[in-house]
Amino acid sequence: MKQKIQRSASALVLATASLMSVDAAAGLSNEQLLDVLLQNGAINHAQYKKLSKLAKEDSQVAKKAIENEVRVSLKGGHLKIKSTDGDFSMGIGGRMMVDTGWFSGNSNNIAGSNYQNGSELHRFRIHMKGKVFHDFKYQFAYDFGGKGTIKDAWIAYTGLEKMFDLPVPMIITVGNDKEPLGLEYINSSKYLTFMERGLTQSLVPERAIGISLKSHGELGEEGVWTFWGGWYGNDVNKDNRNIGKGGDKALGSQAFAGRITLAPIVTKTEVLHFGASVEQRYYSASNNSLSFKERAEQHRVSNFTGKPGFTHVDNTTKFGLEASGVYGPFALQGEYMRAHVVNANPGGQNANFDAWYGFASWFVTGESRRYKKHEGAFTRVKPARPLGKGGWGALEMAYRYSYLDLSANGAADFPNPTNAVQGGIRHNSTIGLNWYPNSTVKFMANYVWSHGTAKPTVVDTNYNAFQLRAQIDF
Repeated sequence: MKQKIQRSASALVLATASLMSVDAAAGLSNEQLLDVLLQNGAINHAQYKKLSKLAKEDSQVAKKAIENEVRVSLKGGHLKIKSTDGDFSMGIGGRMMVDTGWFSGNSNNIAGSNYQNGSELHRFRIHMKGKVFHDFKYQFAYDFGGKGTIKDAWIAYTGLEKMFDLPVPMIITVGNDKEPLGLEYINSSKYLTFMERGLTQSLVPERAIGISLKSHGELGEEGVWTFWGGWYGNDVNKDNRNIGKGGDKALGSQAFAGRITLAPIVTKTEVLHFGASVEQRYYSASNNSLSFKERAEQHRVSNFTGKPGFTHVDNTTKFGLEASGVYGPFALQGEYMRAHVVNANPGGQNANFDAWYGFASWFVTGESRRYKKHEGAFTRVKPARPLGKGGWGALEMAYRYSYLDLSANGAADFPNPTNAVQGGIRHNSTIGLNWYPNSTVKFMANYVWSHGTAKPTVVDTNYNAFQLRAQIDF
């Protein structure tokens, strides 16, 4: 094949050069050049036919070579492989977070046990994501930190907008994905202002297997809206061994969850964001126990506030409100979350739980929190002067207050509690300092003052913790 192509190319070049100037021939295709040669009598019809065939083969080989080419990129420190036609891509990356913490001498849980100082590999997550045939996207992520868990495992179809000529994108996702409930949970752990999410996370259901629809569109001149809603079952990490253990995604339970956000102002240095979300989950009669997982804003501690437990749960309703603003280097963010538990027994008491937080942050070096329009969430900080490139990176200071009430009209009023600990009230204050040497490396320092009470016997459960994190994503 190569010899044929070389012969055809040589014949075309020599014949054309003898009849035309180089400039005149430069803008013509092989077929057009052959037509000129035939018209000038330089080749006969048999030669024309043979050369045309060779030219087509040459063109097909060249086209196939281009289609099979790939581009490899390490832009921003993230590996991505992409076909030249844009139909296929694959990226491999991950994140690593190494934490260490020290507790004050009076840090005791509801059993009166002190917590020990120590370190841990909090997250070591590897992911693979990309697209096939342009309109299908995929992502799989596994976290080796702790006991090891599957995180994202989904396939998405993005071609509805083109197929039906829709005015806005419509993306269908199937698999294990986050439920759309709350702002701080939707934000990736890579981009959090504090080492741990606020106490509202105690009421958030996290990931589950399901099917969802996402969309977004313009709002005014510089704003955007987003919608994300779907049906969800249980977490992909739950199986038959988990039957009877309950949880907020017990096997056999089913839920609808949805979130809508409105951001009337979105620029590089200014953001105004509002949002609301809801989840309604129904439990099966054979597996209707429920317990809330406490989040203490320190990953190494537990059982400070207590885990309210229930049996004979019919359904739960969770709803949240969120707001955030960015003005230059300053930012504010807050959320409120409520969970309502309905008893399956006629005449039985229901239960309500509440949580909220608010925080303020300031980039001493002048950067702004960056907003990801199409997700209604915040994304990566990019230092204006990275370390090693004429600067020292970005420096951020922040303060947060969080509140959690797991006692008001709670498990004590609910028949057949599954746990003698029926919850309590917790108040947390956290001061944070973040250093971003560049856009993928981050160092964090948090000091947490936490005070609360636990039921059924009123026990003060307090802790003070100083914690550090070294983080990189790639």
